Amino acid sequence: MHTRRSLAVLSIVLIALLAASGSGTANAGPMNWLKKYQAQFLDPQADIGNVDIPPPVTANHHGGHRTSTTAAGAYESGFTPLPPETGGQWDYLPAFPRQFNALHVVAGANGKILLIAGSGKNKANFTAGTFTSYIWDPVSDQRRQIPTPVDMFCSGHALLPDGRALVGGGTASYAPFKGIPALYAFNFTTEQYEELSPLEVGRWYPTAVTDSDGRVLFVAGFDENGIKTNITESFDYRTDTLTRVPSMKSLPNYPHLHLAANDQLFVANTLQPGFWDPYADTYTRVTGFMGPSLTSATMASCFVGDVRDQNLMVLGGGWPATNITRIIDLDEPTPTYRQGPTLGAAKAYVSCVNLPDGTLFEANGGSSNTIAGASSEAAILTSVDAEWTPVNPLPEGEHRVYHSLLFLLDSGQVISTTSNPKNQARNGSVLVYSPPYLFQGERPVITSAPAAVTYGGSYQVSATATDATVDRMTLTAAPSPTHSLDSNQRYVSLPVINGAITMPTSGAILPPGWYRLWAVDSLDRPSIATWIHLS
Repeated sequence: MHTRRSLAVLSIVLIALLAASGSGTANAGPMNWLKKYQAQFLDPQADIGNVDIPPPVTANHHGGHRTSTTAAGAYESGFTPLPPETGGQWDYLPAFPRQFNALHVVAGANGKILLIAGSGKNKANFTAGTFTSYIWDPVSDQRRQIPTPVDMFCSGHALLPDGRALVGGGTASYAPFKGIPALYAFNFTTEQYEELSPLEVGRWYPTAVTDSDGRVLFVAGFDENGIKTNITESFDYRTDTLTRVPSMKSLPNYPHLHLAANDQLFVANTLQPGFWDPYADTYTRVTGFMGPSLTSATMASCFVGDVRDQNLMVLGGGWPATNITRIIDLDEPTPTYRQGPTLGAAKAYVSCVNLPDGTLFEANGGSSNTIAGASSEAAILTSVDAEWTPVNPLPEGEHRVYHSLLFLLDSGQVISTTSNPKNQARNGSVLVYSPPYLFQGERPVITSAPAAVTYGGSYQVSATATDATVDRMTLTAAPSPTHSLDSNQRYVSLPVINGAITMPTSGAILPPGWYRLWAVDSLDRPSIATWIHLS
């Protein structure tokens, strides 16, 4: 039934485009019109991925032969590196095989990382049916290629409360792009994909966001006919079933959805920001300082500090790229955007990561989707009312533009990888950033913590520190970024009182599932993380 509906919509769209053009020439076939239709929703600077351009033999920007070589001092001419205790440090990890283009990441509760390429923005791979994923243990650096059943390029994904990675959608064709309805769960124990009942519609470029009871919503994307869908589906991990929700709200691809404390999804993009309840089918717009009109796929968005404070920031984005940030307090009676601290450079494809000490880290991006336009700037924000503090930039010769990723490891370090500049060689180097807190003395160590917790419960914890006290534990959500976006990222700080922490009471603050637990001492140094399960 939904296929007939999509075909009917496609016919209507094509007729409308023909009418609008005033022409129906013989060489203006349906695919040309579909490309024209899709162009209004696509980033004009993005590389459509018809070819994979290899880097020059002498170039450093791929990093394919680097192995754990320090990047300290390898900065642009004239730049004086900051000491690591204030500026942190970038290092190289071994690159993955050059043909592997990691565009999607889901961190598992066993500390391993699932990296997904699918066809990897490579039409030749798509035509050949060559689809790839890797499972990576960052501690041992063991890497294993995983058989990948379908093209998961431009899919949506999240870590389920039961520990599986859910991956939905992907690519059925290149330019025009069409989505597949495939739905799989990756089992971190068996390290295999497990096929689930398919989505109702194909989805290329969807968003997967977890709601307050652990269900995952699949939103937007191009369907199996290449038309942007307004059907939203909810996946229940307890029964492995899908349900269409009442709302037929039309949202842009990658609309930057964040679960708010009022149990609604906040649509952070500055074209139509507002609170959306897909189950009740309501939408409440917000206003305030917007700055330039931005496309969702080029900006970043993160909560700043404890998610209970509900301070959400939108960073950079747009063509031309901007250094503007916007902040909105979602708890206000009438939330409105206001101007936030400016970035150190104008950047689209910038990413942001909640660090375990409560600060916000930003890096990647550039003024254009080119190697020349890439920005090496990086910075840390200590609070919503502060200014960005510059840290050591990405090493010279590195670029992180379209498709770039930034995500947190159990060690407290941050991985930066992937870059697909338009019509230029991509960057496959793997950079690891060690924040300043890793150079400020001995870190605390968690000596006891619960493996499982419930909402509102109090739990005994203990940690040791050599020259400080451990006065708080923090929680960070499992990373699941793609295209400079992680809709499920959040952070909570829990004071240690009489040796115990008390969990939040609301699933809208922390949806059920797996979280990293960190001990943070009075000098703001975090421990290595341990994983706990909230139910």
